[in-house]
Amino acid sequence: MGSIDPTPPTPQEPGPVAMGETIFERERCNECHPVDDPEAIGIVSHDADGMERFPGDDADFDNGSIATSRWHRVLIDGDEMGGGTPSDEGRADLIAFIIGRGLAVRMSDGYRALDLRGVWATAPYLHNGSVPTLEALLSPPDELPATFERSGFTIDTSVAGNGNGGHDFGTDLTPDERLALIAYLRTL
Repeated sequence: MGSIDPTPPTPQEPGPVAMGETIFERERCNECHPVDDPEAIGIVSHDADGMERFPGDDADFDNGSIATSRWHRVLIDGDEMGGGTPSDEGRADLIAFIIGRGLAVRMSDGYRALDLRGVWATAPYLHNGSVPTLEALLSPPDELPATFERSGFTIDTSVAGNGNGGHDFGTDLTPDERLALIAYLRTL
């Protein structure tokens, strides 16, 4: 059985790439997404309180923590940890979507941080596909698009389960820093 070579990334200007790599290290992106050792990628804990932490910042969250949508916690963690009840608006639709597509859902202790190799080609982003581009992923939360088109379907992030919050890391960069970081990510 053969293998398929990945599509090479689009060439980027060396200056922004070097600056982006520096920002990647400075912003501690490598702590959750170790590009030199993807086997070291770990599980980043859910945080019901909506706190996001880097690995090592809190003894209770060895691999850091990431905020996640309330609907994801209700579905994955159950009512006791996630709040809500089986009658919550949207939960039945979410469960029907999962069952209808034969998806596997199980209890989880968090998210597996992504291997960022090829991340430039894997949009949309976040666990539910609620962020359309790398540019949007690294934008401040109030600048994220509320809706966008994907394959002729409108993604509306105001609908329960479609929330686009949950990765505030890197969202406070200047526009030039954001562009440089994206240039670097497009080389992976």
